[in-house]
Amino acid sequence: MQPAHRHHASDGSGSPHAVILVVDDEKSIRTLVTQLLQADGYAALSARDAQEALEIVRDSPSDIALVITDFDLPGLNGVDLCTELNQRRPGIGLIVMSGEPREIPGGLPFIGKPFGRATLMANVRHVLSAGMARDSASA
Repeated sequence: MQPAHRHHASDGSGSPHAVILVVDDEKSIRTLVTQLLQADGYAALSARDAQEALEIVRDSPSDIALVITDFDLPGLNGVDLCTELNQRRPGIGLIVMSGEPREIPGGLPFIGKPFGRATLMANVRHVLSAGMARDSASA
C-alpha cells in the first residue's frame, strides 16, 4: 500500500479535492493512476486487491469519496468489490476499469484501458460531482 497523502488540495473554487482509493493488482497501473490523481491535486491511496481495499476503507476515516478499481482482481472481482463497498459506505463513488470491453452491471462508470489523463480526470470529476449533487439533495 502506498502511503496516504492526507492533505486536501483546493481546485481554485474553494472546495477541497477528494481522497481516492485506486485498486489494481498491477503495480504499474496502480502507481500511474495514483500519480495522475496526485498531480491533479487529489489525495490518493492504493490497494493491490479487493481485500486490501476493504481493509483500507474499514480502517480509514469516512473521507474516501471515490474508489477506482480494476475489474480483474485476484479473489473478489472489481464489481463484487463495488457491491461490498456500496453496502459498507452507501454513496461512495465508484469507477471500474479494465483492459477488455465489459458489460458492467448496475450502471457503474467504466474506463477502458489504456486510457489517458484527460479520460481519467473527466470520469473522476463526473463521479465526484454526481456524488456531491446526491449528497446535497439528501441533506
